[in-house]
Amino acid sequence: IIGTAVVVEIGLRSMSSILPTTLVSYLPRDDRIQITNERGIMNEEMLNSDGLLYFFKPNISLANKPWVKIDSHGYRNQVEVKDAVDVVFLGDSVTIAEGAHKDFADYFRDRGLTAFNLALGGYGAYQYRDAYNKFVIEPGLRHRYLIVVVVGRNDFEDTLSYARILAKGGDYQAYLGKRAYILFGNMNST
Repeated sequence: IIGTAVVVEIGLRSMSSILPTTLVSYLPRDDRIQITNERGIMNEEMLNSDGLLYFFKPNISLANKPWVKIDSHGYRNQVEVKDAVDVVFLGDSVTIAEGAHKDFADYFRDRGLTAFNLALGGYGAYQYRDAYNKFVIEPGLRHRYLIVVVVGRNDFEDTLSYARILAKGGDYQAYLGKRAYILFGNMNST
């Protein structure tokens, strides 16, 4: 039994790239962080938060997605915004499009418009509101257009989940729930 455990341990450590994401949470924290970083998957070291609103830490890089540039606000934007933009985007994983070399905002930028993408995977209507307030309304960012990309049932479920977690006094870790556990394990443990 000990020999088998040693062989499995050596195999997992030498071929961690084949380990399914759902099993990553069972690994020790340092190994879990290393694997999720290598895979470009959100983990607790990559995120900042403001209640139920979560976003990447400023200017981080996703190891296996070098085309994704995270700005000083924690969102995918190639350039920093100043006082005004033409278009503000709100949305979830479809809008941030981490797997694609271009997101929605890039197509507008290609046409000479300035764009500010405030999307992140797992967002619902309340996070759209929260991000819009925090990064557009409060700092007084002027903009001509607001585009909200809604993904039907997914956004509806995320919005209901936000309301339930808010009513219980939870934060973004509770909101992410099982998704957070799969990726992060128990985020309060060391």
